[in-house]
Amino acid sequence: MTIDCVVEMFDHGASPEEIADQYDALALADVYAALAYFLRNEDAIRAYLARQMEESEEARNAADAAFPGHLREKLLRAQRDRRERGG
Repeated sequence: MTIDCVVEMFDHGASPEEIADQYDALALADVYAALAYFLRNEDAIRAYLARQMEESEEARNAADAAFPGHLREKLLRAQRDRRERGG
């Protein structure tokens, strides 16, 4: 469980109890501890999460650029076909 999951739910108005209910791995005390840490370090954590998102986007763009479009489309189409057939 990462702090970004807790922060995202909190940002969308979820209570600590709702967050704990959503994730079996988190006790309510853990959620309160994570939120306390987040609120004490909000600027640093938001900057960290923004960097993570940016790095993820860069990696996705690099992978898309390295993978020929026609092959990617072929694989995605095969994946969709398998899902539609129930497999």
